[in-house]
Amino acid sequence: MRAFISGRIDLTQAEAVRDLIDAQTEYQTRLASRQLKGELSNYLQPIKTDLLEIIVHLESAVEFVEENLNTSSIETLAKHIAGIVKKLKRLADSYEFGRIVRSGVKLAIVGRPNVGKSSFFNMLLQKDRAIVTDIPGTTRDSLVEQASLGSIPVHLVDTAGIHQTSDIIEKMGIERSYTAMVDADLVLQLIDGSTYLTDEDKNLLTKCFENPVPFALIINKADLELKVTPEDLIKLNPDKIIEKNIFTVSAKTYQGFDELQKNLVISFFQKDLSSQEDTLILDARHFSLISNTIEELHEGVERLREGYSEEVALCHLHLALKKLGEITGETTIEDILGQIFSTFCVGK
Repeated sequence: MRAFISGRIDLTQAEAVRDLIDAQTEYQTRLASRQLKGELSNYLQPIKTDLLEIIVHLESAVEFVEENLNTSSIETLAKHIAGIVKKLKRLADSYEFGRIVRSGVKLAIVGRPNVGKSSFFNMLLQKDRAIVTDIPGTTRDSLVEQASLGSIPVHLVDTAGIHQTSDIIEKMGIERSYTAMVDADLVLQLIDGSTYLTDEDKNLLTKCFENPVPFALIINKADLELKVTPEDLIKLNPDKIIEKNIFTVSAKTYQGFDELQKNLVISFFQKDLSSQEDTLILDARHFSLISNTIEELHEGVERLREGYSEEVALCHLHLALKKLGEITGETTIEDILGQIFSTFCVGK
């Protein structure tokens, strides 16, 4: 905090120190390091300069020109502001992926009993966390662990096998499995590739279709002779099941593990991390302020087009500039600073 108060770093760089401390993956560390070097600040600076020039132009018009701006002048101004909005929108659009990179994604592993869910869970963790046996129904309750997948932090949920049962305890576990499917960011349905598809597999697949959460299909036990292929699954519902969202692995031998890590990220989050060098918004505070800035810029242009005076439009443009200043800490009130720095873990 002293470095920020003394002006050696701005607020985004101070927040980057926190993110660097909290980083769990190499990619998170790389992004935090880039922000610590001023990447976001450097991106915003020319935008603030352009906006300030527009404000100065309008202020001059108010002071020295008696008539309001004509239609041509308003549209020229609107074009300049649209250029600023385009740059800010690119930042705002990056938050959907940035939020996942920073906070992680919740993956629910589901399937009928004995398809290898717990072995798959252990493979993603790269350690033996879940008990694995050949006895169906070994997992009766959900297990939750943290891991990383393609440099993205993930919250893995290993669920009880979903099937018809009269056992009260098993029923409770299955209900939690369904809840995990709804709460997840992505559902991974495991299928035992060494046996033909069962009615329980198909019934659970129907649940995946009905669930609004995106899903991938994992054909497990690739170390054995496969009796289920991606083509077999696509035939069940070509509109819902596409080849790029089907993965063939062996949780026992780790066959297909590297491809799964890489392509899950690309398929569902539309990002190839090996080439991802664009500035990303990771922080909800930054996203909110950029969204507010865009709104104020739109409002300023609309007021001019509606025939309001330049003073009205200037109120919105000044607010937009203030919001941008809050991102880097130029116009941040003390209460907000206290809230931000309270998230630092001094003991680390």
